[in-house]
Order: sequence, then structure tokens, then C-alpha cells
Amino acid sequence: MNLHHQDQLIADMGNLIVKGIEGKSKKDVLFLLRQAKPEAFLVDEGDVVTFENIAFKFEQDKLVAVGK
Repeated sequence: MNLHHQDQLIADMGNLIVKGIEGKSKKDVLFLLRQAKPEAFLVDEGDVVTFENIAFKFEQDKLVAVGK
């Protein structure tokens, strides 16, 4: 798998995640991520949460994008 294909896959999966949990608060998303992999490296920096090197971006407490 080349880097461009991997980046596109992450973008596509990110869009599916955003649509799948639309309306969930940041608190709800953090709960789901911690349930999925409790030992994962997670950094909460306000509007961006990094989970295992994947960025979850929030606006007004709602998930708007997932990517690198």
C-alpha cells in the first residue's frame, strides 16, 4: 500500500466515522475511543484529540473531521 493510498483510506474512513457518530459530543467520542482501546496513547488538546496518531477534530463540541 503506498502512502497516497493510505492517506486516502484514512480520509475516507474519517468521513465515515464523522457521519456515523454525528451529534455525539466530544465527551462521548472520548468515551468511545477509550472503550475501543483503553491502553491507546490519547492526547486532548482542546479542539483536537490525537488517538494513536489519528487526529479527531472538533468544533463547538462536535466531531467535524478525522485524519492525520
